[in-house]
Amino acid sequence: MRGRDRIVLVWLGIMVVSASLGVSSAWATPFTWAEKIKKPPAWPKNAVLNVFIQPDPKNQGRDQLLKEGVERWKELLKQRMITLNVTVGNPPAGAKNAIHYHWVNDGTTVNIMTDIRNIDTKITIESGTNDGAAFPTPSQDGSVLSHGDAFIRNGLAAGSDAQKETIRTIGQHEFVHILGLADDKAGDVTRHENPSTQPNERDLKELNSLYGTATTGGSGKPKGQIQQIGGGGGLGFFQYRLDFVPANAIVDPLDPEHVALVTLGIDPHLVTSLELPPGWIGLVPAGPLDPTDAFFAEGYMLDGAGVPPPWDSQSLPDFIALRTSVAEAATDGLPAEFDPALSLDNPHFQLTVFTQPGIAEGPIEVWAGGELQTVVGPVPEPSSLILLGVGLIGVLIPRGRRLR
Repeated sequence: MRGRDRIVLVWLGIMVVSASLGVSSAWATPFTWAEKIKKPPAWPKNAVLNVFIQPDPKNQGRDQLLKEGVERWKELLKQRMITLNVTVGNPPAGAKNAIHYHWVNDGTTVNIMTDIRNIDTKITIESGTNDGAAFPTPSQDGSVLSHGDAFIRNGLAAGSDAQKETIRTIGQHEFVHILGLADDKAGDVTRHENPSTQPNERDLKELNSLYGTATTGGSGKPKGQIQQIGGGGGLGFFQYRLDFVPANAIVDPLDPEHVALVTLGIDPHLVTSLELPPGWIGLVPAGPLDPTDAFFAEGYMLDGAGVPPPWDSQSLPDFIALRTSVAEAATDGLPAEFDPALSLDNPHFQLTVFTQPGIAEGPIEVWAGGELQTVVGPVPEPSSLILLGVGLIGVLIPRGRRLR
């Protein structure tokens, strides 16, 4: 065990969640949505996304430029069984899966409702900081995305060819967040500062973390299959093994798959430290979440949202998390080209969660891509396990006691 890896930690998620402190809010992890673990919402398979571009108030053709930028996503989404329609005009009443691009004046503050707990974040649209902001809105139960909005600075000029291309690129980039993805400084299209037009490998990894390819039928997602391999409540640690399970039955070079964020439904109060694989860092909050924590380094934020963060900073989360880190990978001596995430190239790793002595054992939920999984882990109150059938675990709770 490497001593420096035994860090006080944790929060959680799945997928790489990098974001700059600027342009918009996006749901890249499930934990903003509710005080329980759930997979991040995305547009459902076979969805038809109807984008409406508000007509240009200055009548300079900028609406058409935005339309051309958004349409750069058309083929990528078609490959993932998502249909994209883009129209200049305001959405008609009753439009389904409507996404509205609005023009707003410099200095406009956009109040983004970031989750079902009505915790919000404010972003100001103005020259030199944010030329645009965008966010999706989930269905009532938070399981899928249902509509979205983008706000574009009305002061953008469109005289030169370069200025026109800038507007196209802004339209394309803001759609990153409509899809539920965060800014990623390692991407080309997803990066906030000076985004490009052609998605690189990192962009495709981000896209494929929420959307399957045509090869997978549009619904498959890679995951880390997790199992307990050692430890227990009386031993003061729980050891787990994660094995990569690809979504594609046949390797698809156009669909690079990995799992770069793992979450465990463990009360952080029960955790003393983690032993992590090379290239990973963990988050186990001992108090209200602090964006200066190492977990938020390298431009990463937990859900890609701006400042202030959208979670309730006054209450503790009830889970821990680990994710890949470029800086940690370099510190651990991994080759620069090596991705420490779970993938076909790196299909296994082990995780040890050290706990306080005398912790009980019970079922916990883990998210490592795909659907939630249930394994044995530390629970805060005495309980005992009973087998209900193959693969099913029940918990006997003493009278008058209950799990948190």
